[in-house]
Amino acid sequence: MPIDLFIELLFITIKSTSREIDYMIKVLFFSLMIISTSGVANVWRSNFSTDQFTDEPSAYAVNGKLSMQCSGSEVLIAFDWGQVTATPNSLIDLRVRIDKNKMIVSKAKNFSNSYESGFLIGNNKAQIVSQFKTGNFALIEPTSLSRSYPTITVNLKGFTKTYNLVSDHCSGKLDGNIALKKIRKEKENEKREKLERQNKAIETVTEDCSKEGQAKSVKETGLTEQQVMIKCRFTK
Repeated sequence: MPIDLFIELLFITIKSTSREIDYMIKVLFFSLMIISTSGVANVWRSNFSTDQFTDEPSAYAVNGKLSMQCSGSEVLIAFDWGQVTATPNSLIDLRVRIDKNKMIVSKAKNFSNSYESGFLIGNNKAQIVSQFKTGNFALIEPTSLSRSYPTITVNLKGFTKTYNLVSDHCSGKLDGNIALKKIRKEKENEKREKLERQNKAIETVTEDCSKEGQAKSVKETGLTEQQVMIKCRFTK
């Protein structure tokens, strides 16, 4: 269905409903619009547990091609290369760059049971983790004299919170159940704050739907031109 026809039908439907339903549909529609324009979703999936016989903590968190897990009391940072890079246990040279910082030359080691994933090692691991915590995006590229590999792009949003929870659990400072509760609570707070921002943006769109008025709304609310245009159509 053409987008213009879809908008027209939606507009007609909303006009025929009550004021409360009209507002709810607007909020839902604009929420979907904002989500659809915000880029690829960034979601950390985490699991925490403690062995009932040894009390050894276990944690695993993954977001796309970046993951972390317990290695004793330390946190192991791992990458999914997405293809065969080397035999299990092989050392791999890495080029790492976080945002616009200077490139870091480092090393990784393939897992003992994998040709396609490995974990970060080397003296500059702490430097990389530190930049991960303050950065937005990272580029990681396995390098070899004989062939080239695809560059991995990693979204670092939420890395610091997740790393700290995994680190506390691995070192025995934080029980796994408490860690999961913290993650759930943080996610609920983020969703609530995001919805509040979206609702505020929708309500503050100006009733001046002239070209100049729409441009002002885009500047003041952070909504896109298309979102402001649709808002104006709803308020005609």
